[in-house]
This record gives sequence, C-alpha cells and structure tokens, in this order.
Amino acid sequence: LSNFCILERSDKAALSLRTVHVLDYRLKREGFSTGLGLKGRIKQTTFQPYLSPILKYSSNINGGRPEKPFVLGEFAEIVQPHLIKKKGVVIGAGIGTSGRSLYGRGKYINMNIDASYAHSPAHHIGIATLSASACAKTISKTCGI
Repeated sequence: LSNFCILERSDKAALSLRTVHVLDYRLKREGFSTGLGLKGRIKQTTFQPYLSPILKYSSNINGGRPEKPFVLGEFAEIVQPHLIKKKGVVIGAGIGTSGRSLYGRGKYINMNIDASYAHSPAHHIGIATLSASACAKTISKTCGI
C-alpha cells in the first residue's frame, strides 16, 4: 500500500534519481522483477539475522494468578503461594532471523524465527521462548507495473 501511495503521489511530480532508485528497489522486493525498469536485480530469498538484548519489567513473570481467592459460585479456591503472580525486572537476550522469499509477480512470503531467554534475578525464574511465523502476501493492485 505504501508503494501504491508513493507512486500515486509522484504521478505528475518531478522525482530525484535517488527516489526513483528507492521505488525501483521497493517494487522489486515485492516480486515485481522489473521494478521501474532500472538495471539491477535482487535476491529471490533473503534472511536478516539479529541479536537483541532484553531488559523489561513484567507484571506477571511466572504466569501466576492474583493473590485473591478464585470464586465461582459457591466454589472458592485459595491460590497456593507458588502460583501467585510475581512482578519484577527480567534481563536476557533474543536471537533470530527474518526473511522474505519472492515466488511470483507481487507475491512473497515473509518468515520469522525467534528464540530468547530472560531471567528474573529477584525471583530466580527463567523465561524461554521460541516462535516461528510465515505469512504469504499477494499484491493484486499492480498500478500498471
């Protein structure tokens, strides 16, 4: 959508060579192999690895329940002490990669894989996460490109 808006706004405007190169590159990254017709190609599949620090406050580090009793009708359950939610700072690191694979005109798949570990020094609790995602995109409005 942002490429469509840029192209629509620049329809009758004079563009700098840099702007034309940026538009050409952006269109090629979305599966339009010829872009605006400038020379140069881009890779069909790209990955960008990353490493990131984690420093955050969590109001429920352990996924616990509130300290008050759970009441459902006449049934009341007192929360066991080790199940009460804990608050505090967690520190750690995350690593992952994100990528894109072009597979047709205006068609691509965005991919992401993440792993992280954070630790609560105050409560001696570790939090490990692992996630992966993929999303196929198809651009149906091609603006005559």
